[in-house]
Amino acid sequence: FALDIILNFRTGFLHHGNLEMDSKKIVKNYLSTWCLIDVLGTFPFEEILSGNLSSRKSLKLMKYFKIPKLLRVSRVLKYF
Repeated sequence: FALDIILNFRTGFLHHGNLEMDSKKIVKNYLSTWCLIDVLGTFPFEEILSGNLSSRKSLKLMKYFKIPKLLRVSRVLKYF
């Protein structure tokens, strides 16, 4: 997923039906849309939290940290 973040800074997007390939506009669009979700989905929260909290509390928190990963997968699946 980390490589996908890098590639998204160079991937065009559709704007009003036209393919936008201007680098500055691509970066601005990505930072304002999916970038935060992608970064949160890449960060290994499960590994960091597993040793610091009680097992029940860490399981609850890990459930919420999987949401960005699910959003990333749903974004990819819409193309298939």
